[in-house]
Amino acid sequence: MRAKRAARSKATRVTVPEGGKAFDFRIDYFNDKFDRSVKFWIRTPEEVAKLEQESRKIEVSLPVGADWYDFRTGEKFAGGTKLQREYPIDSFPIFVKAGSVLPLGPDVQYATEKTDKPIELRVYPGADASFTLYCDDNETYAYEKGAFEKIPLKWDDAEKTLTIGARAGSFPGMRKTIEFRFVCGDAAKTIHYDGRSVAATLQ
Repeated sequence: MRAKRAARSKATRVTVPEGGKAFDFRIDYFNDKFDRSVKFWIRTPEEVAKLEQESRKIEVSLPVGADWYDFRTGEKFAGGTKLQREYPIDSFPIFVKAGSVLPLGPDVQYATEKTDKPIELRVYPGADASFTLYCDDNETYAYEKGAFEKIPLKWDDAEKTLTIGARAGSFPGMRKTIEFRFVCGDAAKTIHYDGRSVAATLQ
């Protein structure tokens, strides 16, 4: 007995000549008794332009109780704000809560690629924050036997100080020293970390 396959769909967009011009087209259609169908939609160039414009407008409601930062622009907004913003077709809204430490990068081509490039520690001020940076070999199950490291990160908002705590744990092939790029707003500082606790301040 042949099992029935799940329904699938495929959409294809074709731009046709403007009014008054004839053109030829061909449609290949196959139905093997699985309730398939073909549908056509025709939109004018004005309708297409309006649809594309509206598709980039996204309404964002930011939760109350904290301030929020636009991840891409760094712009700050109060909690409870409703935003109507336009985004490229390949983008979407990302907001980070004030009082966050966000580790980023470095970019690699595959999980186990070795790199000495800096790890960015992006701080979003407005409240105290903490984060634990976890690393293992990205390949084996050795972490189940304790082969991993943890690095505590703590942001003191009043003192504008980021503390990278002492490393806990280890695993084969881990970086003995790490270069961190501490970023807060428009200010940045490089921190050379060797596993011992270190603090850095940005004014």
